[in-house]
Amino acid sequence: MVIPLKNGRITLQSQHSEISDNSYNHPFFQWVRSQIIAKKLTINTQTACIHTVENKLFIVTPKLFQKYSLHINGNDDHDNWRRIQLEFQALKIHLKFSEENFNIWKCLISGKRKKNAVIKGYLIEDRRLFSIDTNLPNNPHLTLIHDIDIYKKQ
Repeated sequence: MVIPLKNGRITLQSQHSEISDNSYNHPFFQWVRSQIIAKKLTINTQTACIHTVENKLFIVTPKLFQKYSLHINGNDDHDNWRRIQLEFQALKIHLKFSEENFNIWKCLISGKRKKNAVIKGYLIEDRRLFSIDTNLPNNPHLTLIHDIDIYKKQ
């Protein structure tokens, strides 16, 4: 739903969060949406950078930021993708974990090839940033880890 706000700004609102038009129109999100539409980025597949977990988006890091860096910089050098990741974090559209405010979540993979492997990523509540259907089912092979001790072990 699009709701006009004061000063002519538009904000997308969900039940739990607000997404400003600046975030929605950020080049990173525009690129991700275009890649999803072009079927160059898949969702909930074995090689995907984006998954649905607990009815939220899980963006695999650093994989998605490396792909975007390759697109805009022509390479996926650590400094380039890390800068993009920090810019993403500064938008504050992701959910943080625990009182320690961890930015990056972990998911346990349970599949034929990668049993008990863990992937890391950002959790985003509002799928509209990526134009992802809210009816898309959760990835049955990923389980979001809620145990704080696992995060502290890093």
